[in-house]
Amino acid sequence: MGINVNETVKQSMISIALIIALCFPTYGVANESVTNNNNPTPNLSNDNKNERYSPIFFSDYAPQTAYDMVQYLPGFVLVEEDNDVRGFSSGAGNILIDGTRPITKSGGIKEALERIPRTQVAFIEILRGNAGSSDTAGQSVVANVIRVKQSNAKQWKMGISSNGEGKLSPLGEFTISKQIGHWETAFKLDAIKEHGQRNAKIITRTIGKEQLKIHNEKRPTALNEIFISSDANTDINNHKIKVNARAGWSQYLPDTIRVGHYDNTTDNVTQNSFFKNERDSQYYTGELGLDWLIPSNNNWQWRLLNLNNIRNWFVDATTRNDLPRGNFKSGSLFRFDENTSENILRTTLSRQSAVNNGAFFQLTRQEYGLELAYSKMQSWLKLWSTNEHHQKQKINRDTYSKVNELRSESFINLTWQLPNLTLETRVAAEHSKISVSGDSHQSQSLFFIKPSIALVYDKNVNTQYRLNVKRTVGQLNFSDFAASADLVDDRNFSGNPTLKPDTAIYAGLAFDFLFSRKGAVGVELYHEWRSDVLEKIVLPSGGQALGNAGDAKVQGIKVSANLPLNRVLDDALLTFKANFIQSTFNDPVTGLSRELTDQDNPVIQIDFRQDIIEHNVSWGFGYNFYQENEEYYVNEYIHSRTAGRWNAFIETTRFGEFKFRLVAKHLGDDQQQRNRSVFNGNRSNSLITQENSKRTENARFNLTVSHAF
Repeated sequence: MGINVNETVKQSMISIALIIALCFPTYGVANESVTNNNNPTPNLSNDNKNERYSPIFFSDYAPQTAYDMVQYLPGFVLVEEDNDVRGFSSGAGNILIDGTRPITKSGGIKEALERIPRTQVAFIEILRGNAGSSDTAGQSVVANVIRVKQSNAKQWKMGISSNGEGKLSPLGEFTISKQIGHWETAFKLDAIKEHGQRNAKIITRTIGKEQLKIHNEKRPTALNEIFISSDANTDINNHKIKVNARAGWSQYLPDTIRVGHYDNTTDNVTQNSFFKNERDSQYYTGELGLDWLIPSNNNWQWRLLNLNNIRNWFVDATTRNDLPRGNFKSGSLFRFDENTSENILRTTLSRQSAVNNGAFFQLTRQEYGLELAYSKMQSWLKLWSTNEHHQKQKINRDTYSKVNELRSESFINLTWQLPNLTLETRVAAEHSKISVSGDSHQSQSLFFIKPSIALVYDKNVNTQYRLNVKRTVGQLNFSDFAASADLVDDRNFSGNPTLKPDTAIYAGLAFDFLFSRKGAVGVELYHEWRSDVLEKIVLPSGGQALGNAGDAKVQGIKVSANLPLNRVLDDALLTFKANFIQSTFNDPVTGLSRELTDQDNPVIQIDFRQDIIEHNVSWGFGYNFYQENEEYYVNEYIHSRTAGRWNAFIETTRFGEFKFRLVAKHLGDDQQQRNRSVFNGNRSNSLITQENSKRTENARFNLTVSHAF
C-alpha cells in the first residue's frame, strides 16, 4: 500500500537533467544578456533588481488581458490566492496590481487580472524575494501589474466547446474599463454553460479476488455560472481609494448512473442492478471590499482595508437502488444547507526608504499592522429514506451546526538591505476564539506566534538565491465542524468541534537564473516539519471525522524552466513545470508509516509553443504527466493513478484585431485507475472488498474568439 515516491522522484529528476542539458548548450547567453543597461532587448529592463516587461515583450503571444500576459512571464508561476482561507493575510497569492493586492477573495486573482484588457497594461515587473509586504506574505516571486492611468478599454470573448458526447457548451465574457469622473473603473460580466462526461467500469471483488459485482458507470455533468464583478479607484488629495465588488450564481449538476449485475454464489443467478444519484449543488455569493491609502510625511503611509463576503450554498440529492433493475430496493433524499459570512478589518502603517548605496546595513522598509476578522457558518444536513416515487418515509439523519470565530493578527515586517543581500524579517501573533454550537458544543481559544526570516542574495541581476525559514499556521474549514455525507461512495462523516489548525516549520532554498530574453530556470527545495496534521480519525463517539492526527515530515522540489529554441526552431519556446513531494506520517489507525492523504505526485507539465510571426499564427502542444494520489479513511484506502494527458492549440490574429483560438484537451488515452479497498471496521483489520475502477473522459474541443480594443 503506497506510492514509490523515491523512485518517481529519481526518474523525474533524471528527465529534468536531460532536458536542461540538451537545451542549454543551444544558447548564447552573452548574446542576449540582461545584466546591464545595454540590453539589446528594449522591452526588458532591470530597475533596482526588478525585471520590467513592457507590452512589446508579449506581442508575439497576442494577449487579450493581463492574465494572458502573466502566463508568459519568464520564470514566473502564478500562485492563486486561497479563497477558502479566512482573513486577508493568510490567503495571499503572488500578484499585485498597481503595487497592492486586489481586495477580493471570492473571485480569485484570475478574475481581477481578466478585468484588465491588454491595452490598459503599462508594464509588468517581477519582484524576487518576499517584496517586504504583507500583501504577498510568504511568496518569493511576485508579479506587479502596472496599469495605464485614465484610459478606456474594452475586451470581449465568446466561445463554444464540445465534450465529445455531442453536447455543446457556450461561454461569453465582456469587460470594459472606463474613466468616470475622477474614478477609473472596470466591469466584467461572464457566463458559462459547460457539459462534461465521464465513463467508468467498476469491478468489485472479494478478498479472494472473486468477482462480486460489475458496474458500468456514466457520469454526465453540467456547470452553469453567471458572475458580474467590478473595481474602481481614484486619487483624491493623494488619498488612494479602491473599491471592489462581485456577485454571482453557480450551479453544478452531476448525475451518477451505474448499471450492472451481481454474482450470487448461493443460487448462481445473475441479477441486473441499477443505481442512480442525482445531485443539484448551487451557491449564491456576494463580496464588497474597500481599500483606502493615506500618505503622510517622511514616506509613511497608512492603509485601511475592509472586506465583506457572504455565500449561501445548498445541495439536493436523490438516490435510487434497484435489484434487479426495475425492482425498487431502496432510496434516499439528501438536503444540505450552508450559510457563511466573513467581515475583515485591516490596518497597516508602512514606510519605504530609498536605498543608500553608501550604507552597509540599511532598513529599507518597515510595516506594522493589525487585522480583525469575524467569520460565521450555519449548516443543516438532513437524510431521509424514500420509496420508489421519492416520497419521504423516514428521517435517518438530522444535524445542525453553528460556528463563530473572532480572529485577530498583529504583525511587523522589516526589510534590511546589505550589499547584494536583502534580509526580510516578519513576526505575527495570531489569536482566535472559536465557538461551536448546535448538535455539539465546544469553545476554544488559540494563540500562535509566526516568525519568518528570508535571506535574498543577488549574485547579479540575472542570478538570485533565496533562503526562507518560517512558521506557518493552517486554517480550518468550517465545514469540517459539521456533519457531511457522500451518497455515491456511501460515506457519512461526523462533525468535529475540537478541531484545531495544523502548524508547520518550513525551510526552503530557491535559485532563479535568467539566461536570455525569454529564458529562465528556477529551482526550489523545501522541507516541512508539520504538527497536528488533519486526517480522518475515529471520534470518541465512534463516528469518522477529520481530526488532528499527529506529526509529519514533508519534503519536495519545484522546478520551472523557460527554454527558447531559436537555435533549433525560430520563435519557439519550451516551458517546463514540475513539483515532486514526499511525506512521512505515522498512521494512527494502523500504526504504520505512510504518505499524507490527498497529495498529487508528481505534477509535471511540458508545453511547446511556436509563433510564426510573419503569418500571425501560433501553435503548440502540451503534456501533463501521470499523477498518483492516495486517500486514507478510517475503513478505506483509495489509490488513484491518472494517465498522461495531451493537449494542443492553434491561434491566429490574421483577421484584424480578432484572436481566434482552437484548443483540444484530453487527447489520447485519458483515463484514471482508481482502486478502493474496504476493510472490516478500520484499516488495521481484515480486507472485505476491493473495487477497481477505470474512468475515462473523451477529448474536449474549445473554440473562442476574442477582441481587445
